[in-house]
Amino acid sequence: MTPNEQAKKQFEAVIKADLNRWLDESDLDDEDLAKVAVEAIESWLDEDIVGFEPDEG
Repeated sequence: MTPNEQAKKQFEAVIKADLNRWLDESDLDDEDLAKVAVEAIESWLDEDIVGFEPDEG
């Protein structure tokens, strides 16, 4: 498995763990969580990205 594939699997595991925690500890059901997750991802994709250049020297 490549480092990129490993990172994707790790990210997937973290997201699933968070969703399961929210499902257990909140009044939201799985459909509510899925809808909010999609909205959050869409919002994140629309954010402006500020680039930073490291100082040289």
